[in-house]
Amino acid sequence: MKALILAAGAGTRLFPYTLSSPKHMLPIANKPLLEYNVEQVASMGMKELGIVVGHRKEQIMGYFGDGKKWGLKITYIEQEKRMGISHAILTAEKFIGNDKFVVILGDNLFMDDLSQQMGEFLSSGAEAGIGVQKVDDGRFFGIVEMRDGKVLEIVEKPEKPASDIASVGLYFFSSPKVFGVIRKQKPSARGEIEIADTLMGLVSSGSHVKPLWIKKRWKDTGRRSELLDANRAILGDMNENRVSKDAVVTGSEIIPPCIIGEGCIISKSRIGPFVSMGNGCRVEGAKISESIICEGTEIRFSEPIKNSIIGRMCKVIKKGNSSISVNIGDHSEIIEDGL
Repeated sequence: MKALILAAGAGTRLFPYTLSSPKHMLPIANKPLLEYNVEQVASMGMKELGIVVGHRKEQIMGYFGDGKKWGLKITYIEQEKRMGISHAILTAEKFIGNDKFVVILGDNLFMDDLSQQMGEFLSSGAEAGIGVQKVDDGRFFGIVEMRDGKVLEIVEKPEKPASDIASVGLYFFSSPKVFGVIRKQKPSARGEIEIADTLMGLVSSGSHVKPLWIKKRWKDTGRRSELLDANRAILGDMNENRVSKDAVVTGSEIIPPCIIGEGCIISKSRIGPFVSMGNGCRVEGAKISESIICEGTEIRFSEPIKNSIIGRMCKVIKKGNSSISVNIGDHSEIIEDGL
């Protein structure tokens, strides 16, 4: 069985952070989001991984290389035109060949060990499997209707959802049959080859599409608030402070859970809870909570910073009287006049 992670999207909903970095490489608890999914593939016992790349592909390829660090052989497949999930799957047809395969959306974060879902799929004899979970508001998801352990219908982002069961970014396929279905599809109104239409094409042909329940938390990190939620979830499971041995912390309080990267210098500050701080940051006189601070950033700001994402190599230098929410991209500066 092979694995395919889709990581080609530009992440426009996460501008400005994704202007200089793929959304899949944004840090969650000081580790690229995509790395959590690469680790999932390794834990599922697979050896061959294809990563579909596009926007800022060189950063993904440079970080993961040939995959040996994770016990994997990684093949990179470029999706030159971003035309949806099924189009991305089709670009990997040569890599997949005749093997069974799993597809993971690279901007999704799964707290489950997906080995269980893989086992359920393989033992079911189904042609395809789809990860599902109950959600509060189905208008933002593909909504799944099912009966007797089989998918009957999938409706993408309906105005009036017929159920509260949503599809999540996990798909299994047992044969190359899916590629034939995709080739027959026409783009949707938004110009994409939709995965919901692909799965319904399999259902219409009489194939068994099995719902696979995701039991633990699952995060779609396509928006800033969702990225912060994912960071909070990982740190919450960690439930402790992890401060790099060579970080220098003086006259400061680190409120768990937080992770502080290598070479950070923190003085006269209160950090936490739920703060991820990348390598080489310098922080003085700051109060930071529930935020992601990327590597190489300097912060000298006297009022609280909360629910913020600050990109790489930024400067936030100001003396003020009220709190702010800071959301700026790489190499940006916020500096009070005269400093």
